[in-house]
Amino acid sequence: MMLVDHEIIKAYTDRDIGISPFCNKQVNPNSYDVTLSDQFYPMDFQGLIDPHEPMPFGNTYTMDTFVIKPQEHVLASTIEIIHLTNGYVAMLNGKSSWGRLGITIHQTAGFVDSGFHGQLTLEIFNVNRDASVILRKGDRIGQLVFFKVNQCDLTYDQMLSSKYHLQEGVTPSKYYEGFNGQSI
Repeated sequence: MMLVDHEIIKAYTDRDIGISPFCNKQVNPNSYDVTLSDQFYPMDFQGLIDPHEPMPFGNTYTMDTFVIKPQEHVLASTIEIIHLTNGYVAMLNGKSSWGRLGITIHQTAGFVDSGFHGQLTLEIFNVNRDASVILRKGDRIGQLVFFKVNQCDLTYDQMLSSKYHLQEGVTPSKYYEGFNGQSI
């Protein structure tokens, strides 16, 4: 069941979902707006990226404004720290106003499991061929849709293979951290 505005507030009040900081003005009829932090990690590598090896971690920039160039891919994070108890999951979606400007906020990582705790890493891409776009700290960049689901046997924080639990700020790919020697 997808939560609606008053159910999001109740789940927050009952501590079934955690959002810190929480702001009532960011509650929509069927979602909660998440905001852009001041950390940006441009994915400007040249050559070959091997997902089975740790990524060479370049510069993470802390700034109130970041200009994302045409066809640029940058990792960023939400200001909000999200926590989901067993029985709740969330989906991260972009906002239509940003999509109309040519900005996507995730390529594949839109699902948030029960038991997750941390900031969300955003995979921002500027699809424009010729236009740069200004991103500002505090921009309502995306929205979380929450669902009440059956409780699972193992939550994300209990799984040995969870790589992004308790992540803070921008977190690059950890695909190379396989489970039992196998990439997952």
